[in-house]
Parts: sequence; C-alpha cells; structure tokens
Amino acid sequence: MEIVIENVTQTKATAWLNKNNVNRTMRPGVAEQYADDMINGRWTNCPVPISFYEDGNVADGQHRLWAIIDS
Repeated sequence: MEIVIENVTQTKATAWLNKNNVNRTMRPGVAEQYADDMINGRWTNCPVPISFYEDGNVADGQHRLWAIIDS
C-alpha cells in the first residue's frame, strides 16, 4: 500500500475519472452538494482518501473528484 497526500486539481481529477473510473453509478445530487460545500467554504479535509485499485481504477472517491471538477 502506498499513501500519498496531495492537492487534487480539476485537471488531475478529470484525468483520473477519464482514465480510471469504472466505479458504481453516481448518486444524484451528491457531487453537486460536495461542490457547493467546496465553493462556499464548508468543505473540510476528508479523512477518507481517494483510493485506487492496483490496476489504477478509482476504488473510492468519484463523487469527490466530480465535485472538484464542478467547483
């Protein structure tokens, strides 16, 4: 396991989702609420990491990645 702490930009979030997203269906409104929280200063550092499977696919974090893009 490798853990890396980094700032995720819109460009990086887009690249990860375009290349490595075979995750489940998006839940309606979740990414939009996260984006609204990010825009309005209500988002705090999330203790749950964006994680990837060994093959590079997104394992957890697609709603947060979409929120980064939307914000």
